[in-house]
Amino acid sequence: MVRFTVDNRNRLIFYGNPVGYVKADTAVVDEMFRTDELNQYLSRMNLTPRWEDGIFDRLVSGEVTGEELAQSRKGCRIWQLKKDVDVAMRFIGYEDQVRKFGEPDAENYTLVFDGDLGTSDLERIYTICRDAPPPGYQGYRMALSDVVELYDDSGILPDVQETRDNLQEMLDLLEEHYGVKPILYAAPNTYRKYISCFQGEYPIWISNYYYQPYFDWTFWQYTDSGMLQGYDGDQMHIDLNVYSGSMDEFRKQFGLAEKGDRE
Repeated sequence: MVRFTVDNRNRLIFYGNPVGYVKADTAVVDEMFRTDELNQYLSRMNLTPRWEDGIFDRLVSGEVTGEELAQSRKGCRIWQLKKDVDVAMRFIGYEDQVRKFGEPDAENYTLVFDGDLGTSDLERIYTICRDAPPPGYQGYRMALSDVVELYDDSGILPDVQETRDNLQEMLDLLEEHYGVKPILYAAPNTYRKYISCFQGEYPIWISNYYYQPYFDWTFWQYTDSGMLQGYDGDQMHIDLNVYSGSMDEFRKQFGLAEKGDRE
């Protein structure tokens, strides 16, 4: 689990917990999370901490998101199906579309909006474009089949083939060194763009907190805010995962003997 990160809503995440938010060169952080470890991280990030009580509760409740304090706004592009596309594609979500028609084809879509909606929250984007479309919006009201593309000015994504070649080189080196197949961990967008070509060759560990992945996976990380009986670590919420097979299949796949066999 990553110890520290700043998410796309400008929240500071510490061991899975939203403990503060970033504003310019300042990190506003809940007093109860003041530790030498967190202080050192903020120093490395050139962020000045401002410790306040109650920040954690306000973040969890949604009262403060940090998103409106983001240093750079996210751009938003909305793509809708062209008029001559099979009408059956217009009324189904992504998972059903993949099952019935395959992965979305860019040739079937037209750009109807490209601008700043002031948010990168998908539910808010949907509400805005459904109830009060912004200036420059040239499509119909949002539907299940629409594609929302979020971007910023921090740079372009790495080239697909170059990234896959680099991954393959790294995977070969890891397998040669450790003698086992590496496990590939990815979020859905990264999987579709860079990792899907490795499906079947390597175990896939997919992180998706919204719905069960539609493709074959070995591990599925289905939440980052779980609570587990018997867990006594420092963070309040933890990642929870599930394996795609039985315990016997798990032991066999990863060469793990049962406790009695080891003794």
